[in-house]
This record gives sequence, C-alpha cells and structure tokens, in this order.
Amino acid sequence: MLSQNVRISLNFSDEQIKFLDSLSRKCKHNGGIRLSRSCIMRCLIKIVSELEFDFTDFAKVKRK
Repeated sequence: MLSQNVRISLNFSDEQIKFLDSLSRKCKHNGGIRLSRSCIMRCLIKIVSELEFDFTDFAKVKRK
C-alpha cells in the first residue's frame, strides 16, 4: 500500500486554541509529559484525515 502525504490546513478560532491549551495542561496535570498545542493539532488532523470525521466543532465539547 502506497502512502500519500496530504497537506491539510486548518484555521482555529480563539475558542478552539484555548481548548487545545486546556488539553495540553490536562495532560501535564495527569502525570504525563505536556503535549504541545502543535502536537495535539497534528493528532487531530490525523484523526480527521484518516477517519474522514467532521471535527469542526471539537472545541464545543460539553464539560461535566
């Protein structure tokens, strides 16, 4: 199977950037190494591209 490099460009809103930053802090607080915002974005892009999942509203996740 041949792999293709696909370039995906996403524009994140201020609300989504804050959400990425909160994910980064939570990873650190749970005892793991802190994931950078760019690392989290790359993971999200991989999910979007591989699963063809509409992830445009990911920052609007309800919190308990």
